[in-house]
Amino acid sequence: MQHILESGTILRNRYSIQELVGQGGMGAVYRANDLRLEGRVCALKEILPALSEGSATREELEQLAEQFRVEASTLARLDHPNLPKVSDYFSIEGREYLVMDFVEG
Repeated sequence: MQHILESGTILRNRYSIQELVGQGGMGAVYRANDLRLEGRVCALKEILPALSEGSATREELEQLAEQFRVEASTLARLDHPNLPKVSDYFSIEGREYLVMDFVEG
């Protein structure tokens, strides 16, 4: 079972977790408040390390993390009214995070 972030958890001294919005085999999505930009609500996607736990080498996990960073950077450059804007991405203790506009529904 995956460890889910609790409400009130603060990541990078910037994102305050409000609630779990959804969870799947690859990770979880949270509603979060951006503490630097007052009033901004964002979606924080978390890619969980246990996705490959026990079945992947350290090198493979590092390769997955690099692939995530490349994809996050690519998504951040996309600009379309039907896509949520990606504003940040980061890694903490082997977990990868993607920050984007929060869209209700």
